Amino acid sequence: MLTLAAEAAPKVEPIAAVLVVALVYLAGWVAVAGVAYLVHRPVEPDAAPDTQELGPEPPAIANLLTGTFEVSAEAMPATLVDLAARRLVELETLPDGSTVCRLRTSTADRDADLAPYESQVLGLLRDKAVNGVVPAGALTTGTGERASAFWKSFRKAVIADAQQRGLCRAVWGKRISSLLGIAALLPFLLIWAAGRFKAPDEVEWTPLGAVTIACALAIAWLGVRGYLSGTATFPDLPPAHVVLWDRYLAYATAFGVARACVRALPMSAEPDRRAWSSYGGRWRQVKVRYPKLRPGWGMSPWIALLRGLFFGAFAGFITYVLLIRVDPRDSLDATGPASRYVAWAVLGAGLICLLVTVRLGSLVVQALNDLFVTRTVEGEVLRERTWGTDENITHWVAVDNGKSPVVRAWRVSPARATEVDQNQVVRARVSPLLGFVRSFERLPVVSK
Repeated sequence: MLTLAAEAAPKVEPIAAVLVVALVYLAGWVAVAGVAYLVHRPVEPDAAPDTQELGPEPPAIANLLTGTFEVSAEAMPATLVDLAARRLVELETLPDGSTVCRLRTSTADRDADLAPYESQVLGLLRDKAVNGVVPAGALTTGTGERASAFWKSFRKAVIADAQQRGLCRAVWGKRISSLLGIAALLPFLLIWAAGRFKAPDEVEWTPLGAVTIACALAIAWLGVRGYLSGTATFPDLPPAHVVLWDRYLAYATAFGVARACVRALPMSAEPDRRAWSSYGGRWRQVKVRYPKLRPGWGMSPWIALLRGLFFGAFAGFITYVLLIRVDPRDSLDATGPASRYVAWAVLGAGLICLLVTVRLGSLVVQALNDLFVTRTVEGEVLRERTWGTDENITHWVAVDNGKSPVVRAWRVSPARATEVDQNQVVRARVSPLLGFVRSFERLPVVSK
């Protein structure tokens, strides 16, 4: 019987045992990592009583301290308003309600007192200024990738400043990340090593003695936020009111209380279809259009001519067959409903083919004109965009000549797109009807 029982017992394969042990080990590792995160994650403390006593920390740091140690989007416009409160920038409201930024003449000593993220915002203004003036609507930070890089640099600098002040550190400190990485063996060690060279994505209360200082500061700034939130004036104040409220308006912007300031200073990715242009010597807003549905737009006149002739002839032949040879008009009054339906369908298809034929005929006319006519356009590249997938990528370049409130972007080849950069002054030779760019020539940049 003992022999039979032994023979009936299931055999455990070594690889199965290894998998079970690995799963148990992995579950334990996840549990330990989760407990470590819960212990070290940042939490928002109770706010102090409302107070109007401001601390020495700049608005971006106050934004960090009161936002569970996450830098929010309000930190950038708040930094600009703070620069205005410190008399490095002037913010002015125009009669139409828009806001303009004017750079003041600053000394090197005053610039040296700025934090890196404050210098970054001031540098953005200086790069875009024309005669020392920038419309607030032009304070975008570039296209998607450039805007993302600008924001990451700003956010990293704010966190670094907070760390230098002893207010925060990375959630996964060196000791915890080292222990968990070693425990996870090679795969998790590689992940940890890769993460060690990146800017920390989250921050938390500092350890030991510094935690009391950080908590006290956060509690105090939450009290300031409570005071500003309880003041009914701040939500509707424009940025120019910084001359009256001084740094209070900057902190109200940092806490998201001054909503009108945040809206008036859109320091984010630039929109595709609107742009501020200073070409011609004065700032103005320009609409950018992308004729994606216009047949032949951006196409070589020779190719447009051949396609128009071929497909136009084909569509014309179909139109002739449906409307002339078949002539469904005779069947519209047929007694049978099926015959009438077929006649109406044929008539509709024939009319559609007729419209296509006419449109392709106009494409032929445009192509014939553009074979012999070229116009020259000089201006600033307002937008350079690349859209689509690997199989169907389109490149667009919009050049403002300083004369029209609407700019129609040109669809260009990949090779042509590499010849220009956004915000560059160029001379383009373009066909007038199809918008085919024959050449780009970079012109010297005129000093602003």
